[in-house]
Amino acid sequence: EAQIEFAERHFSHPTALDCLRSVESDTSEFAQKITGLMRRACPLALACTFEMVRRVRTFEKLEDALALEYRFTWRSMTEAQFLEGIRAQIIEKDFKPSWTPDRLEDVTPDMVDRLLAPPGRFRKGGGRERAPVLESVLEEGDMALVCGAGAGAVVPRAALLVEPLED
Repeated sequence: EAQIEFAERHFSHPTALDCLRSVESDTSEFAQKITGLMRRACPLALACTFEMVRRVRTFEKLEDALALEYRFTWRSMTEAQFLEGIRAQIIEKDFKPSWTPDRLEDVTPDMVDRLLAPPGRFRKGGGRERAPVLESVLEEGDMALVCGAGAGAVVPRAALLVEPLED
């Protein structure tokens, strides 16, 4: 019950930064551990995760939530945040990722919107994003293996139901 109360008190704020500030103001040992975990996470991914949770509360269909998660995951890989985490944790094991931006305080709403926008809306450096090059899609039951642009992901089949990109 104490952890539920903690979560309700600190994680009911509208943004990841607001939640982090709330947790940081708590002097308990548990709060300080949570603060450390939040500070070590990729700031942009943390902000996007909080925003995705906020958005999916308004969705009527699971497919919409899965499509949002798929877009975020795909863009995380192309924006190098995901790959930087893999480099720091698994490949080089230096445990010192170089996030961009490196603090949650420096993440702007525009950065979050760019990663969560419907396909075709934004492209890094401006202009319209091009469609991801899908080299293959192997479907098995409710799951699909999507390969393209040098990366692959196993996703729920419903995540493939995203709106088409425009040229």
